Amino acid sequence: MPDIEQELRAVADFTAPPSTTALDDVLRRGRRRVYALRAGAVAGVVAMVAGAGFATSALRSVPAQTQSADGSSTTGAPLRGAPERWRVADLPAQTPLPATPNDLAYPVPKCSAHWEDQVAELRTALPRQAVADGVGMVVDKVAGGIGVVSEPKTAVLRPGTPEADYHWWVDLTDVGGTGSVDVGEGRYPGTPQEAADREAFLYGNCEPPNRMATDDGTILQYTPFIVSEPFQTVAQAMRIYRPDGVVVEIVQRNFGSRDFRVNDAGTDFDRLSAGRGTLPLDVEAFRSIGAFVADVN
Repeated sequence: MPDIEQELRAVADFTAPPSTTALDDVLRRGRRRVYALRAGAVAGVVAMVAGAGFATSALRSVPAQTQSADGSSTTGAPLRGAPERWRVADLPAQTPLPATPNDLAYPVPKCSAHWEDQVAELRTALPRQAVADGVGMVVDKVAGGIGVVSEPKTAVLRPGTPEADYHWWVDLTDVGGTGSVDVGEGRYPGTPQEAADREAFLYGNCEPPNRMATDDGTILQYTPFIVSEPFQTVAQAMRIYRPDGVVVEIVQRNFGSRDFRVNDAGTDFDRLSAGRGTLPLDVEAFRSIGAFVADVN
């Protein structure tokens, strides 16, 4: 297994500007769905997907950027995880929901989330240190010269209960504002292919997810960017299914710590304000984080 820090040092310098994607209200519904499932409403193991946290940092200058149709910046250089190995999953697209006036800012089709199809159980503990360190190092490398990465943050919702929900994240700030990258880890039953197929439309994406299979059978799967309310939230999610039953979820969002907080009861995250206009990472940088994490034992 390659050493993450050694590989990072071997990566050439590059810039990776802001992107766009969202899903705050979808994640709320997902958490509530999970609580019901855990209570026994539905049999099987379920996933825990939730909001991240935040911290602010100083701004640096960043080169001019353009935005692609999928909401991601187009100025970042390719990283690890060869683009030619990524493929759109061979699955039919979902039928979009009717558009609303709030869809004007991001005219992207919206579809129903499918939390009932979750097979992974996430966030029952903080991610392993090796996973957290790997994500932190890659995000820091991606931000080099154009943004500032916060120190890692953690939070536990409903501590001391069977529904305790653990969160690890970093904020990424540049001239476009502050976004965040959130990581959760857990386990899933069955094979990577079965889990990836079952959770392909988990987040409410209309189009099939993008996938990459590694030589050891690990499957990486990420959604197109998703727009939701409140505040024109934009997010993009990736899940990494290892053959040993370990799953890692990475979610980037267009909002950071100043935009929400843990509620007074300590049971959920309350959204306070709009975030930046775009996601903090372009698609190549996002893929690169997943490719590094897939190598962590």
